[in-house]
Amino acid sequence: MYKIYLLCLALTLLTLSVLNQQLSAQHPSFEQNIGFSIFNERNHPQLEWMSAETEHFIISYPKHLAGIEQEAAAIAEATYTALSANLNVTFDFKIRIFLSDEDEIVNGFAVPFWNSYTNIWVNLNDVAQAWSGPEKWLRTVLAHELAHIFHFEAVKSNLPLFGAVATGVSLPEPWTEGIAQYYTEPWHVLRGDQLLRTAIYDGRPDFRRNESIRDRGLMYASGNAQLRYFASAYGDSLIPKILAHRDTTFFGLARTHNFNNAFREVTGQSFRDFEDEWRRHMSIYYHTLAGQMERSDSLGVRPDTLAGLLISDVQYSPDGRKFTSIVLNSRSRPVTELSLHDHARRQNRRVIDRGSISGPVSWSPDSRYIAYSANVRGRYGALINDLYRIDTQTGRRERLTHTRRASAPQFGQDSNTLFFVGNDNGTGNIYRLNTETGQETKLTEYSGDVQIGRTAMNPDGTHLAYALFDSDGSRQIIVLDLESRTEMRFTTPFIDDRNPLWSPDGRWLAYTSMRDRVPNLFVRKAFETDSVEERVTALFTGGTALQWLPADSLHADGRFSMIATDSKSNNKVYRIDASRRAEEPDPQVNPTYTGWLTHQPPHVIPREIAPDESLITDRYAYNSWRNISHVSTIPFPFFADDQNYGAGFVSLWSEPLSRHMITAVGALSIPNFTDNSLFFLSYTNNQFRPSLSLNAYHNSFTGRFYERDFLITTNSGSFLLASLPRDWFDTPFIRTTLFGRLRYEYTNADRNWEGPAVRRLPEPESGWQSDVRLGVRIHKAVPYAWNVVHPLEGYGLEARVTIATDALGGETNYMRPDVKAFMILPGLGDARFYLYGRAILQNGESFGQDYIGFSRYDDIQFGDTLPGLDVLYTDTERVRGYSSWGDGYVTGNRMLFGTIEYRIPFLPSLQTQVLGLVSLGRTTIAAFMDGGAVWNDDLLPGDGVTRRLGTGFELKNELNIGGLRIAHNLGYAQPFNDFGTGRNEEIYYRIKAVIPF
Repeated sequence: MYKIYLLCLALTLLTLSVLNQQLSAQHPSFEQNIGFSIFNERNHPQLEWMSAETEHFIISYPKHLAGIEQEAAAIAEATYTALSANLNVTFDFKIRIFLSDEDEIVNGFAVPFWNSYTNIWVNLNDVAQAWSGPEKWLRTVLAHELAHIFHFEAVKSNLPLFGAVATGVSLPEPWTEGIAQYYTEPWHVLRGDQLLRTAIYDGRPDFRRNESIRDRGLMYASGNAQLRYFASAYGDSLIPKILAHRDTTFFGLARTHNFNNAFREVTGQSFRDFEDEWRRHMSIYYHTLAGQMERSDSLGVRPDTLAGLLISDVQYSPDGRKFTSIVLNSRSRPVTELSLHDHARRQNRRVIDRGSISGPVSWSPDSRYIAYSANVRGRYGALINDLYRIDTQTGRRERLTHTRRASAPQFGQDSNTLFFVGNDNGTGNIYRLNTETGQETKLTEYSGDVQIGRTAMNPDGTHLAYALFDSDGSRQIIVLDLESRTEMRFTTPFIDDRNPLWSPDGRWLAYTSMRDRVPNLFVRKAFETDSVEERVTALFTGGTALQWLPADSLHADGRFSMIATDSKSNNKVYRIDASRRAEEPDPQVNPTYTGWLTHQPPHVIPREIAPDESLITDRYAYNSWRNISHVSTIPFPFFADDQNYGAGFVSLWSEPLSRHMITAVGALSIPNFTDNSLFFLSYTNNQFRPSLSLNAYHNSFTGRFYERDFLITTNSGSFLLASLPRDWFDTPFIRTTLFGRLRYEYTNADRNWEGPAVRRLPEPESGWQSDVRLGVRIHKAVPYAWNVVHPLEGYGLEARVTIATDALGGETNYMRPDVKAFMILPGLGDARFYLYGRAILQNGESFGQDYIGFSRYDDIQFGDTLPGLDVLYTDTERVRGYSSWGDGYVTGNRMLFGTIEYRIPFLPSLQTQVLGLVSLGRTTIAAFMDGGAVWNDDLLPGDGVTRRLGTGFELKNELNIGGLRIAHNLGYAQPFNDFGTGRNEEIYYRIKAVIPF
């Protein structure tokens, strides 16, 4: 029986993997997410959702966003008109659009399955800094995501899942993104030109090598450029022909799109040959351009020796003794760190915060405090920007705002006055904050779709400069008189000038401009709107100014601190003379190589699209039940033996807001329908604050190593699992979850068990059990590429109690408190100490197989399971070195257990791969010591106890099976008293996670 269930489980995992790969191919940012709540891990039941229909769309949005549906309707219908004409695609159903402003996440994703939809975060001030070009956010992202849906519809097979698999595997990732960008927006600086030219100049234009953290962004830029070049060189008419091409397979039953075959059939050449042609074309264009512009070595200074992979901000204190940096340190540890550098201290660099930190940092006039913004948890668990202040002398971190959606702080004339950008329903305005009283004062009165980027305070504290992204798409530098609240507008509106800086004497403004298709630095006199603009840099790969430093003996006008690079791998900080000037470049390039830059599709989506209420044909309250969509169903035959064969299925259903998710797995046995058939039905509800999972099953299974065999028990019943995330700690990377489980099930322990004649363990028992479990889990996990085998930091605590009772018809009565915790501490270099402890006791009687104590073998443990849910029996531990028959098993009613390991990275990879699906990755070697005690008494003094202490060495290796990464281990152990002798030696293999959860 368990073989059938294993087959169902494997197919369920395969289905989820295929769906994830397909969605990722259509939109790489998707990553297993099917709704807002799964992305941000919060349900937001306080939102009341509404829907509005147009001819081709159903737009759903929270009630407080009323009015946005008119904007979305106009953009969506204009996009539909253009894309359907460009790609020869129409739909026989209405595409669903979901808009939310609960989080400040600059993103959106498309789910291009058979009832397609897209989810988009809106009302974001961050787009002023994170995006380039005049297109407003909703116009850009909605058209982009709809293009993904049109693309998938154009290549869709007549067979749902299997056709999608065949199609998805063949789609080149850059073209998936390229189609979405080419048909919906012009060629831009960010996500486009700057990344591509840097990679080509660096001699490493291939993003597939995954040699830089920027390669993901380079994929977007490459796809965009490839589509533009292809359309300009081969004609727009060939693109829909490629997408419409189908191969016939499965005896003519399946018609699937294979991109490589389609490309060769339509163009007469392979896609690989086209990519080589495109790469040569880009190389000629960009190298011709590079020869007529500056490189970073022309700045005349050496870069600062600042460690890190990607530097986003550096700010020097007013007294010049300290500076802060915001740096992403490495690809393997993709964590942004805010560090304080103090030349007066022996320990020069000190990390003072980590997480989603945004620059620039602002220093108080007395050089004691810094202020910055970070994307953190706010009210209802929303991910929003708030302000923080750190005392650099004491290290004390203080949260200044709560759920304010605040960014770009600037100190005034004292450490208790901050000016910041507040995001109110998508409109950015300047505010003044008194940090002692918490009182805010609004200084600007912008309305509508207006955002504000970086800000800068002039030296005397009377004027604030900032980058304005206006509702018409123009971008300008604004100087605000803080007393009169009048504005002066500088720079040309649609050139995209940003990041203003003040000269130390307050007479000049510097800013970064995107006019060269890369950022470069310019200056002009402040307070003179007709002043002459002067160019400071003409860098081919661009440079962004961060700060205007005071004058010194060598630099009468001071220096600019700026970020520049000639490599896609990293960037560097340069401090250049502020009196430096560069000639205005006038690059001459053969027009043959520049046509792709401005080429447009035949039908262009307008840049500005006015809201149009007349497009809306119906309005009503959103009904989540009616929006449950079928994702996939996979039927399959099975044969276990001549008494057990038949047909099974795996079926998945979901709702776009993740309020309802359904998974069904079944296997129907033809010879013995009643006894051998099985099913598992899971329904997850995210309509309330906690997530609720209701599960019903028949002939499910669990198991554990038992005696000399593996015991499989089949289970029939149901359970309700509830989990509630809590934001108790204002610290990044910490998750806190309250959980509970109510279960009622029948366990059959006899079906697959033929025990040995000599037993060390109780006879497995069958019967009904009803139990309640309550607990809390606190877990800190910091991103690291090798967390599967060698996490560098983290800790966790889980406390739970399980109470079984006969009150609901069960046959067991017991109470079982269980507490376990772990911690990872630094060693030498990347070596780490790992500490783990557990205490568990039981009052009452459980089924024999559900015992507490020591096991002879390690039960399989994958780690990171859902809080409160155990797939296998988990209430034993093993002291390595005690696997002999007599010493292996110990049962009792109390157990204490602890482990200490010293883990050292050993090999980066074993360079082993089987069939392209199974590979052996990073390896760690560990010296360990396990110890524990099991009691079997009534808590009376002097009662008997079994104690064990074992030690040894272990190799931990990452096993990758089709993208599923698990830790497996090979070790040598002995009882501590026998270590170094030839007695009781044990060589073992186990599949066990390196941390318990």
